[in-house]
Amino acid sequence: METLRDALARLSEAKGENFAMLCLLICFINSLPTDKRKNLRNDFEKEVELIRVECLDSNISEHFDMGVENTVTAIRLLLSDALKTSN
Repeated sequence: METLRDALARLSEAKGENFAMLCLLICFINSLPTDKRKNLRNDFEKEVELIRVECLDSNISEHFDMGVENTVTAIRLLLSDALKTSN
């Protein structure tokens, strides 16, 4: 039972760290000029695709993949909101 509690605590920490990084990302995005924000979405998609290709031949767990996809979705939402507010 103690191991399960430790695992849950570590998961909560990781979620908190992820949330804090997304908050920082929002600040960075909002500080960019409008033309840079528009390029950011395309640049981000290219980087995500590169990471996916790199991960294809690795022994990464499906939980890691799910975490990446969840974060990618969150970042896409941030980028789309940032582009809406810049227009």
